[in-house]
Amino acid sequence: MLVGAGTKCAICGKLVFDHTRGVFLSARLVHVACLERYPLVDVSSLPVWPVTRVGYFREFTKRPANPWLSDCIMANEAEDEVRLIAYLEQGITLVPSSRRVVDPLGKEYEVIGTESVMTDGVWDWPNYLPKLLAKYHVRLSLLFLEHVKNSNWSIPLASDA
Repeated sequence: MLVGAGTKCAICGKLVFDHTRGVFLSARLVHVACLERYPLVDVSSLPVWPVTRVGYFREFTKRPANPWLSDCIMANEAEDEVRLIAYLEQGITLVPSSRRVVDPLGKEYEVIGTESVMTDGVWDWPNYLPKLLAKYHVRLSLLFLEHVKNSNWSIPLASDA
């Protein structure tokens, strides 16, 4: 499972995890490879990408900052849940993985997705989040829900981003 301090490289905008090579310069995290590729970039003028992650639960990541999936389960389907699931399924693969993920709350060995990380260009989420949402009606960040509604329930094409 990808476990790390998820923030984005100030040069390329891709995620930098704890287990990849990254350094802090002028309070901005950058990949070492990006620094080698673009040595003349003024890092202090680059953006500080916000941590915009949703749907990472402690049962999968073991990170204390993440909520427990079991604490986020709702009894009923949320308003616009079907549209939200469709939005999540449209996500662009940010970090591909073929390693399977099993439902930690299921009684049987049920594969719910892979460890791939999906994105809409602003937020990122685990590949299996749509299945968790459909099965358990999990509560997600209100900021994320507002972002999805403001983007008209549609992820921009990768070429538009």
